[in-house]
Amino acid sequence: MQYLAWITAACAVIAALLLAVKLYKTRKELKSLCEGLEKSLPFGEEIAFDGGDKHIKRIIAALNRQLNEIERIKRSIEDADSGMKEAIVNISHDLRTPLTAINGYIALLEREEKSESVSRYISQIENRVAAMTVLIEELFGYSLVASVRASSPKPVNVCSALEESLVSFIGAFGQRGITPEIRLPSSAVWRVCDEQALARVFGNVIGNAVKYSESDFSVTMTEDCEITFSNTASSLKNADISRLFERFYTADAEKSSTGLGLAIAKTLTLQMGGDISAEYKNEKLIIRLNFCN
Repeated sequence: MQYLAWITAACAVIAALLLAVKLYKTRKELKSLCEGLEKSLPFGEEIAFDGGDKHIKRIIAALNRQLNEIERIKRSIEDADSGMKEAIVNISHDLRTPLTAINGYIALLEREEKSESVSRYISQIENRVAAMTVLIEELFGYSLVASVRASSPKPVNVCSALEESLVSFIGAFGQRGITPEIRLPSSAVWRVCDEQALARVFGNVIGNAVKYSESDFSVTMTEDCEITFSNTASSLKNADISRLFERFYTADAEKSSTGLGLAIAKTLTLQMGGDISAEYKNEKLIIRLNFCN
């Protein structure tokens, strides 16, 4: 009986050791699986695994099938998006030619003798053509911005660039009776970005404020390159602010807009490593820009 007890104890020890080795190998293989997931998921690559556990191999095979399907769907979406952008560019280009011709004929009509009512009709046509031209240019511009990255990064004084953009809107502020409140740092704030893209971002954000502001506009910039634009816009109280940066989303249907201005601003801001967000509080639209690099 004593020998039987020793044999039983020895078998239990051996079994425990084998189980410990098995658990160690399984833990090691699971760690390898996690590392493979971390490396593969961001790039859609298959998970490489050298372990021998058949159950883990089945899990990895299933994950790889899903990764391949996700990558296929991703490529399909990218191809569709690329095709849409190309179509928009082509359509915008094709529409420019007849609009140019219409403007030419309107100019010729202006030289002819005409009644007061005809002159009024021509003026209305001219205004509609001008509005269409602006919309087509915005659409064309968005297609180019969305398909081409900001390509000339260099150190830029963001404070100076913002000041120049604000100066360019002095006339627009005056027409709307807006006296802007501006608080900028006294020293230069340098960031590496595309100068033209940065000017486009500021222009689109300020232009949006001019369009929707009722009486006021303020901009504040810190030395950490955090920029806050604010204006009263009670007409946006029913708008979905979370969609403000979506392309073709128009917050106020009564305003003439393609809904592309802020979408372009967001695209360019992200391309330059910045961040942009919007908030609506106490009937004020607040847009925040941040360039951290």
